[in-house]
Amino acid sequence: MSSYKCHLCGSPVEAVVDLHVQPLANSLLDSPDAIDQNWYNAVWAWCRQCELLQLTDVPDASIVFAGDYPYLSGQSEYMNQHFRKTAKMLYDKYDLSMGRAIEIGPNDGGILQYLSCSVLGFEPAEACWPILDEKGVPHRQMKFDLRSARETAAVWFKADVVYTANTLRSLKDLRDFFMGVLEVLNDDGVFVVEDPYIIDVVNRNEFDQFYSECVYGFTITAMQNIARMFGMEVIDVDELTDNHGGSLRWHMARVGKRPISPNVEALKVANSEFALKDKLNRFQQMIDDISVLFVDELAHLRDTGKSVVGYGATSKSVTLLNYANVDVELLPVVYDTTPSKVGKFLPGVHIPIRDAKEFADVPRDAICILFPYNHQREIFEREKGRRWLVYFPKLDYKES
Repeated sequence: MSSYKCHLCGSPVEAVVDLHVQPLANSLLDSPDAIDQNWYNAVWAWCRQCELLQLTDVPDASIVFAGDYPYLSGQSEYMNQHFRKTAKMLYDKYDLSMGRAIEIGPNDGGILQYLSCSVLGFEPAEACWPILDEKGVPHRQMKFDLRSARETAAVWFKADVVYTANTLRSLKDLRDFFMGVLEVLNDDGVFVVEDPYIIDVVNRNEFDQFYSECVYGFTITAMQNIARMFGMEVIDVDELTDNHGGSLRWHMARVGKRPISPNVEALKVANSEFALKDKLNRFQQMIDDISVLFVDELAHLRDTGKSVVGYGATSKSVTLLNYANVDVELLPVVYDTTPSKVGKFLPGVHIPIRDAKEFADVPRDAICILFPYNHQREIFEREKGRRWLVYFPKLDYKES
């Protein structure tokens, strides 16, 4: 692994997590006999210099986020509520009554659909364009980079707030991205980022967060180091306990342009004794232990005649199922609410995806594996009277 260098600072990195060869999470198959075309080496490494956790073998983004990219955040009522609350918070906190906002990767609406000010989105996923048009959300049908940012600053506008959720971790070239942000951000503007917090991920053993769309894992120190490279600083942080199993919202501004909230230092102090590198060294064993327990439990359920189904054909489920070598004998079907996923097959393991409308026909004594565990509350309210198998932070059963 000594040949690998940090994607950001160029320093040598040390391999800490190996999830073996994995398929691209959203490369769904049309038939169970189809051949998986897109694979990558899921090895994660740690940079001592900038404290950035990173995927060493980064898949081609043009394939990962192809035109038929199936994820639509608006299909989750929880995410709709989250974006609505976030829009109000940003509107009030940064006084956007006469301001302008840009969202990078609004998917099918994001916060822009809830802001009553001048807005603009950058959305490269073709499947999202007609939905944004229908909602009346102005957007550029392209990825965000330095070039498109310069065009936007010259032809459209510069923003008081630039916002992005679950995007930064998926970008290998952070330099081009941050330079683009500086182009479209007003001098005293604020860049707001939401992404999973790697300390929460490790604490909860959520190794399925390491899927093909994810290039980086951030700590508060890593984010401060990144911001500093581009003449910015972290001025505030918000903890989002229910997002992706635990996320942070980082607020950044050019150095000296905004006061720094006590929340930043408080978070650093709270995590100063966590010793992430030491935890990462033990994380691989935790991953192996959870995988073995998970497979053993599925085999036990099969051997005792229990019906087992999956709920939610998530990107995260692809990592877990492929690493643990779960096949259709152990898990014959996964139900999902996303129309573009229904009738497809999960990559690697070739488990069929059926319409969640058919989930009502599943026997009440069946064991249901909850893959989108970060939406547990919403799913349990919708699917009452079920018994669920959850696997993080440990293997357990829950009732809805």
